[in-house]
Amino acid sequence: MDLSGKRVVVVGLGRSGVAAAKLCAKRGALVTGTDSAPLEELSSEARQLEHVVPGGHDGVQFDKADLVVVSPGVPPLAALDRAERDGIEVVGEVELAMRFTEVPVLAVGGTNGKSTTVLVAASILEASGHRVFVGGNLGTPLSEAVGTDAEVVVLEVSSFQLERAPSVRPVASVLLNISEDHLDRYADFQAYANAKGNAFENQTETDTAVIPSDDPVCLGQATRGRGRLVTFGPGGDYEVEGRVIVERQSSIRFDLEGADLHGAHNAKNAAAAIAAGRCVG
Repeated sequence: MDLSGKRVVVVGLGRSGVAAAKLCAKRGALVTGTDSAPLEELSSEARQLEHVVPGGHDGVQFDKADLVVVSPGVPPLAALDRAERDGIEVVGEVELAMRFTEVPVLAVGGTNGKSTTVLVAASILEASGHRVFVGGNLGTPLSEAVGTDAEVVVLEVSSFQLERAPSVRPVASVLLNISEDHLDRYADFQAYANAKGNAFENQTETDTAVIPSDDPVCLGQATRGRGRLVTFGPGGDYEVEGRVIVERQSSIRFDLEGADLHGAHNAKNAAAAIAAGRCVG
């Protein structure tokens, strides 16, 4: 993606927005950052951006932008809808960063258990000798991974981060569960579930969709793409037997006795993390 000389507007100047703005600037873009908060409430990093419009978005020339990047915490805005209607590309921070990410990405989504699963998957990969970038909704924006020496990315993804993500394609996409949440943002539960499932949509046969063995809602989302289905849980490809995870295809047993993970829910999270880690060897 060539941003040299392009006019980019970044909406929302929290950590994700600042990281997106810096990434675009490094790629030669002319960046305007805007936030509803007054200048004194913005971080020092946000205030140091070359062109900042604080306290709202009045005066921001969305109609003159070549690209608009939206931080995940930004609520729906009429200005963004108008920009899209005018044919201006509006993307999320994760979408932007994925366009510059050249290493495998493992994405972990779900209403509950995301952070645990991300940390377990990252620990597995690090123990096997990989240089791992861990981030996303967990804390560090994906934009900060661009240009690092990471060999693989393990990314916690929220529904907000997967909005406006038309080309996001993880090599392994995990969806742990979906229960009602954020219904102040979405029209109904199905709209929320669809946002969660956006990480599957662009997957091909060479990618992997990791879902619970007993969750038809997650299955419905996973089959939006063409990724190879791998299941965890009762009767799944990675079955939980007490404190042991069994990989059915190989009969390999992963013992959790030495792990600081407790409860049946964390055993399932570990099974999902193992399944995802196996996808990248």
